Amino acid sequence: YLGTPAAMEAVLAVLDRPMDTHLKYAVQTSLGSATLARHWKGKPDFLASHPSLAAFVKTWNQPNKITKGIDKPTPEEKKFDQQDNLKVVEIAAVPERLLFDVTRIEVSAGQPVKIVFTNPDATQHNLVIVQPGALEEIGMAGNEMAKDPGGFAKGFVPDSPKILHHTRLLEPATAEALRFHAPETPGVYPYLCTFPGHWIVMKGEMVVK
Repeated sequence: YLGTPAAMEAVLAVLDRPMDTHLKYAVQTSLGSATLARHWKGKPDFLASHPSLAAFVKTWNQPNKITKGIDKPTPEEKKFDQQDNLKVVEIAAVPERLLFDVTRIEVSAGQPVKIVFTNPDATQHNLVIVQPGALEEIGMAGNEMAKDPGGFAKGFVPDSPKILHHTRLLEPATAEALRFHAPETPGVYPYLCTFPGHWIVMKGEMVVK
């Protein structure tokens, strides 16, 4: 983000206009960036002279848990969630960083798994679980989809038998739950975001024991 006073004023102007959820997250991410936060964080005089910013930050410091996309489970999903040995993992995209906040999951072979993936970032992300050793292949295939006019509609998820499970491409402030049984074969199963360019750093591993 540009960190000039002019850039700060441009963002502040948005606060006086109606904002949907996506725009609110984009503004929050911008203001929270190191380059813009230095203009207002720890500066009560600046906040006092910009009441709309002070009011926005106050609501921002009381965030609601993201539930859009996971708040209406089907009867089948509810039944899956009632299993005694269910492994529940919550993973989120780290705002501004192109990272998952959880980069290692350990599960037992055949164990029921529920991964709740949330996107509090201003950028779209997905979560794709692949076969052992397929990280780079699927990541590069995702990059190639940037050239495909239909890539966005496909969520930048390549058509490959090496993909075991995947979310859709999540908009900001949305979530999705993946429910599946862990592979029966022990090993390290990578997961990544296949939005073009993200996979190089936005990745993790599911270890099946």
